[in-house]
Amino acid sequence: MEEKAYLTYEEAMEYLGCKRSTLYSLVTDLDIPTHKFKRDKRRYLALADVKRLKELREKPWIADQLPQKEATTNQQSGQAQ
Repeated sequence: MEEKAYLTYEEAMEYLGCKRSTLYSLVTDLDIPTHKFKRDKRRYLALADVKRLKELREKPWIADQLPQKEATTNQQSGQAQ
């Protein structure tokens, strides 16, 4: 697979070897951010996040050691405005 910055859900499912429902569950449970681009109705996942999901699926015992996204900082800065 060509290295891209973002993957569609279909590409991410192929990369991870999972079904759509499993991918949705992982994205929701781990608060993985999705990205939408102008004039494109699809949602995308960052390649780095998909790689993190793959590592988590292969080694579930390291879940607490993986770097977390900075959602709390983004939410706090958004609330302060």
